[in-house]
Amino acid sequence: MNKPRVDTVGVTDEKSQLTPEQIADDFGAGPDSLASFAIRHLFRRLTQESRTNAIPAFQQWKELFGHGSDLESITKKKSVEHLVTHYAIDDASPLKLLFAVHTYYALLIKLLSAHVMTGIDALEADDAQTTKEFFQSLEGDSFWSSRALGNFLEGDIFSWYIDAWNERTTTAFDPLIEKLKDYETKAPNTENRLHRDLLKTLYQSLLPSSVRHDMGEYYTPDWLADLTLREVDYHGALDQRILDPACGSGTYLVAAINRIRQRYEQSDHDIEINPENLAAEISKSVIGFDINPMAVLAARANYLWAIHDLLGDEQCIEIPVHRRDAIVDDAAAEEAVDVVVGNPPWVNWQHLDAHRREELKPLWKSYGLFSLSGTRGRMGGGKKDLSMLFTYACADKYLKSNGRLGFLITHSVFKSKGAGDGFRRFRYDDAGATVYLHPTIVHDFTAFQPFEGAATQTALCCLQKSTTSFEYPVSYRRWTKHRRGRIESDTALDEALSVLDWTPRAAQPVDDDRDTSPWLTAPPTALSGITKVIGHSDYRAYEGVNSGGLNGCYWVREIQRTLDGYTVIENLADVGRIKVERIRREVESQRVFPLLRSGDLQRWSATPENAIILAQNPDTRSGIEESRMAEEFPKTHAYFKTFEGSPRDPQRGTLRGRSLFRRYYNPDDPFYSMYGVGPYTMRPWKVCWTRIDTRLRAAVVGPDDDQRIVLPQETITFIPLDDPDEAHYFCALFNSSPSDALVRCYSTGKGFASAHILDRVAIPGYDADNPLHHELSVRSRNCHHAARRGDGDDIQRLHHEIDERAARLWGLDGDELAGIQQGFGEV
Repeated sequence: MNKPRVDTVGVTDEKSQLTPEQIADDFGAGPDSLASFAIRHLFRRLTQESRTNAIPAFQQWKELFGHGSDLESITKKKSVEHLVTHYAIDDASPLKLLFAVHTYYALLIKLLSAHVMTGIDALEADDAQTTKEFFQSLEGDSFWSSRALGNFLEGDIFSWYIDAWNERTTTAFDPLIEKLKDYETKAPNTENRLHRDLLKTLYQSLLPSSVRHDMGEYYTPDWLADLTLREVDYHGALDQRILDPACGSGTYLVAAINRIRQRYEQSDHDIEINPENLAAEISKSVIGFDINPMAVLAARANYLWAIHDLLGDEQCIEIPVHRRDAIVDDAAAEEAVDVVVGNPPWVNWQHLDAHRREELKPLWKSYGLFSLSGTRGRMGGGKKDLSMLFTYACADKYLKSNGRLGFLITHSVFKSKGAGDGFRRFRYDDAGATVYLHPTIVHDFTAFQPFEGAATQTALCCLQKSTTSFEYPVSYRRWTKHRRGRIESDTALDEALSVLDWTPRAAQPVDDDRDTSPWLTAPPTALSGITKVIGHSDYRAYEGVNSGGLNGCYWVREIQRTLDGYTVIENLADVGRIKVERIRREVESQRVFPLLRSGDLQRWSATPENAIILAQNPDTRSGIEESRMAEEFPKTHAYFKTFEGSPRDPQRGTLRGRSLFRRYYNPDDPFYSMYGVGPYTMRPWKVCWTRIDTRLRAAVVGPDDDQRIVLPQETITFIPLDDPDEAHYFCALFNSSPSDALVRCYSTGKGFASAHILDRVAIPGYDADNPLHHELSVRSRNCHHAARRGDGDDIQRLHHEIDERAARLWGLDGDELAGIQQGFGEV
């Protein structure tokens, strides 16, 4: 019989320390690890046993975990392949394997907790019956109640393996006990930090990050938890009751307990308390909820380890961590708390299962978080995140009046148009009265990634519950790192702050008359100048030409143009996510246009390097009628037929298989129809800028040397014009420091410079008789000439002149322009 490897090399009498790193090293995943052996065994027992409680436990687990995310959709993602590979199980059911991993994690939590409370050195694991009896007792309430922990297993669903026990179970679990005997029973106090979350490093080892992130699981770094407590003014006083309603494995709970212990051990308090009663007082003061039974068990264990040395021999304690759906459960804490903190679930509305969406929809509406109308409103508001609802529900249910809340949430709630509007009301109705959630400060971490392996944009939002309204601006801090490298999850706050800097910002709605509009966040000295630039532009912007998902067919390289009206082309087969066959063909030159790609565009410079085949009728917004195409442009038609695909069974990688074609066109429409093409596309002059960016970088583009109209790709936003002087006027104002600063202050993400920004930047229409407009136009032309020469000094001089004239146009005084240039850097 194969057994897991237990490393006995170099064994000494010195005990291993109970630290996150040591636990992960000994009990985490690896090719020949104890964990992999035990998890594979649990998976086999789960799939083989149908008459035990294994299957009911598995079904209950699926139901509970489905509250946070759509588990079935997660199993279809590539991340699940990583999980199967992680444990080298062929033909694995992903959900059952995940359940086996969670069962192992829960089992190890119980073993560690038992060892911390009583030690298990006396257990002899050589006898199979003894081993089974020990694990049976471990899964029973009497074991924990005899150790004064009556609720430790409350709500636990991971004991199913007892009924499925066989000889191999003993073989899988014996090594866990033997390894655990090498451990000290005390969690060490180090560097004045007291205790840490001992389990999150282990959990991160057991599950690949891609799986955890698909389930919306991001463990809070220790330093960020401590920063949250500091910002909500939590000092560890026992008369400050604190709740984490999505406590996970208990990082915030342990951080709060540390503050209490430090405060009372340093006698920095004004409440006399017997040290023997401190554990009981902590249990009244620090509370946690989570909907996930595994998280509840982990949090109870971490809570226990943080106070176990304070417990007397006869002292009985109920660990105040409860399995609870903090959003919908009517049962609240025994009474409202002074502080609510945490890292609520970050799950997009559309990724919740249908039942959960229906369950929560009335709450979204009751808090005023649905601010959209039409289809998007009926479906739940598009890109709304569950953390929005979680914030309002927890403030309402659990927070005292004048209490403080500090949540780590997605930064988009402050910047997104539409989906974030309801959240930015910062108020809700309660029995006819208005309750305000005053944003006391927001910390912006979008310049780096505080979470391990995550691509999320993070913010710390601190609110105070009140019956009185508040005024803008709100205090706002933008954080940056001044040293490369990741800040490890267990880094202390002081150490993290040594590599971080923050700059002050002031935040207010971008629209004065609509307090739910996206926030403008700017240096205080720049705010007054930026607000003078806000207004509706006289120009309308558009998205560039969109192939609908098969750029490798439409985008081409021009090889040669012939005298008889044809062009030899070769398609750019490798561009985009979908690769296609590389083909060299002759097509009608009339259908080939210069293509401006994002990489061809810089501020003051736009030079197309490739071309695009346009088969669209700009007036009808559909592909050129196929009979006309075959008659007038037979070579182009034949080229597209190569990529058509089956009308009956359209496949990915064909023109008929494009998702946008199938969504917006009928099967009898021209199969080469495109998107983002209208009369505006064929205007000769355009001001273009990249949509996905962090600054405004625009350039004027006109007809090429052969007088062909240049077509921008879909990731480029543009305004269409007929007059080059007007185009350069617009480009000058658009590229100016005040315009750039305004957009950088309120827009973010992939839609940073989308067409919507012209709803905010007040660029008036061009007046050829206005000397100021003419001066701006001339300087834009000169900037383009300087860019072609590569003369950066001349561009800098000209840009300063543009800024001065832009300031005059918008009515900014010298101090206001200087405030913008100093706050954001002159463009």
